[in-house]
Amino acid sequence: MMFVHEYLCALAEECKCILDQNFLGVYAVGSYSMDGYEHGKSDVDVLVVCKEKLSLPVKQTLVRNLSHDTIPCPAQKLELVVYAREGLSQGYFEINFNSGSTSKEHVCFDYTLEQPHWFVIDREIARHHAKVIIGVDPKELLTPVPKHTLVEALLMCLEWHRENRKIAGDRNYFGNAARALYWTRNNTWITKSKATKWYKENYNDQDRVMDIAIEEVKKCL
Repeated sequence: MMFVHEYLCALAEECKCILDQNFLGVYAVGSYSMDGYEHGKSDVDVLVVCKEKLSLPVKQTLVRNLSHDTIPCPAQKLELVVYAREGLSQGYFEINFNSGSTSKEHVCFDYTLEQPHWFVIDREIARHHAKVIIGVDPKELLTPVPKHTLVEALLMCLEWHRENRKIAGDRNYFGNAARALYWTRNNTWITKSKATKWYKENYNDQDRVMDIAIEEVKKCL
């Protein structure tokens, strides 16, 4: 776990150096921020916030200097999203970047080219669980996602997993369904692994996890 923390600190220092006066903060999110990181299974999820929008050269520098080739990621992969403060609440990211030894690198500088539901859910979870690596308190930056927007994003996420189970893999398929269902029951967020364990302890019908999750999330509309 200390190795992951050292990696996060290295990423944060590099972001701060590149962004300089435009820097606001770097935050661990996802399973690591919820004390659910599993080496060999989990990704490292990182949120970066800057004061103003980034120029293309700065975006390219961040991608190059934060890539697995430059700073080797100890996890399955790095999933990093950069927001300017003004676009954070709408999910208008500056960079969506994945890099690691186990998958092809993914870089996107245009938020209109990505499905928005991933970012809605991640921002709401980050609002409750983000851990500061360097920067201001995330509570100063992250505002609540309107419930209707969150529910719609959850439904989009679940439908995507139902239609793309082979692409997502069974672990993500089950974990996303169980996590959404847990949220409907408890109005709080836990990791996908913990949600999977909770579901198996409380439900007998393992094959209907996605259907049950969708049914219960729809009731929240």
